Amino acid sequence: STLTRDPNAAVYIDGGNSRWLEPSELASRLAAAGVHSARGFSLNTSNFFTTAEEIAYGEQVSALLGGVHYVIDTSRNGAGPAPDQPLSWCNPPGRAVGSPPTTATAGAHADAYLWVKHPGESDGQCDRGDPEAGQFVVPFATDLVRNGR
Repeated sequence: STLTRDPNAAVYIDGGNSRWLEPSELASRLAAAGVHSARGFSLNTSNFFTTAEEIAYGEQVSALLGGVHYVIDTSRNGAGPAPDQPLSWCNPPGRAVGSPPTTATAGAHADAYLWVKHPGESDGQCDRGDPEAGQFVVPFATDLVRNGR
C-alpha cells in the first residue's frame, strides 16, 4: 500500500474532530478511505476541542475500527473551544496551547499528542481583517502561550 510503503513514515488519515460526525459515520468514512492501510487517523487538526473530549471520541472510533490508532492535535486546545458563535473556529480569542507533543497519552489507542497547526498561524481573515490563512502572527502566538496551562 502507498500509505505504508515508506518504513520511516507514519501516515494518519484526517478524521476531523469529535463534534463533526457520529463515531459510526467517521469509522465508516475512515474505513472507505483506507485507514487499515495507514497507521491510523488524526483528530482535532487545527481545532480547539479538549484532549479529553477527543480521546473519548477517538477510543469510540478506534473500537469500531478494531483498535486502529490515532493522534490528536493539541496545539491550540488548552482552553477548549470558543463559545459557539459564527466563526468560533477562526482565530478565536482566549485560546491556549495544549499539551506539548508527546507519546505519553491518556488514550489506549492514542499514539501521540502533536502540534500539527503551528501556534500563531492564522486561520484566515475571518470577516474581520485578520491576516490570511497560514501567515504567522506574533500576537496570536503570544496569546496562545500566555493563556497556556
